Amino acid sequence: MNKGDCKAILCDFDGVLGVTGQDNYKAWSTILLEFDIALNEEEYFLTEGKNSPQLLREILTEHGHSLDLIPKLIEKKQALYTTSNSFSFYPGTTELIDLAKRKSLKLGVVSGGSQNRLTKPEAIKVISNFDTIITAADTDNAKPAPDPYL
Repeated sequence: MNKGDCKAILCDFDGVLGVTGQDNYKAWSTILLEFDIALNEEEYFLTEGKNSPQLLREILTEHGHSLDLIPKLIEKKQALYTTSNSFSFYPGTTELIDLAKRKSLKLGVVSGGSQNRLTKPEAIKVISNFDTIITAADTDNAKPAPDPYL
């Protein structure tokens, strides 16, 4: 790539722009304990990039629980996360966005999360600077498949 060839920057939200990993892990582990599933922190972080249904399909299958629980578990996790997160952006995030805008680069968020999470008050000030937002709901094959980036 030559200098000046870059036209856009695509970023994930969770763990790239937003410091959300520990809060997501805590919410999932709390909810899953209700079903006697102890979520190992290291194993959880190895699944980073998967959306909630993908994550739960693996966990519930491994522990012999019905996949019919997925919508209920996602709803409970989101409610817990929303009320107990300590959300912040990584240092340098706003500076990167400012630099990209000065260079006339397009900015996109490609997230395995929901649109709703990206429009929360604590996130909207930064996310509103992005030209496009693609979430798991916007493609047939969510991350880690390449579809959301194409």
